[in-house]
This record gives sequence, C-alpha cells and structure tokens, in this order.
Amino acid sequence: MNKKDRISIRLTPYQNQVLTELSTSLNTSISMLVRTIVGDFITRNEEVLERLVMKNNQIVEDPSLKNKEEDI
Repeated sequence: MNKKDRISIRLTPYQNQVLTELSTSLNTSISMLVRTIVGDFITRNEEVLERLVMKNNQIVEDPSLKNKEEDI
C-alpha cells in the first residue's frame, strides 16, 4: 500500500468557503483540490523554487554567504 504523507493546514473562513464550494461544484474532495492546487503551483514555479533551494543550500554550506546576505 502506498501511504501518503499528511499535513495539517489552517484556512481562513473565506478559503474554507471557497474550497467547500469548489468541492461541491466539482464533486471532489477538498483534499484532492488542495493537492491539485499545490501540484500546479510547484509545476509552474519549479525553476524559481529550485533556485531558492539551491541558494538556501549554499548559505547553509558557506556561512560567510549568509553574513553577506544579512548585510544587504
């Protein structure tokens, strides 16, 4: 069996209302909607997210880079 990771998120009342209405209109679960939205965001922003991760990894590996960025 393929066990998926679970996370909990807090939604504003408006976000919950919109997701509930979409869920009802599309006859699908809120969980599926959220997974689709997150997946789309990651796909559309893959290059930017990769640059952020790489930049963060460089800062962790080289503390002198972190100090330079804090000065900016």
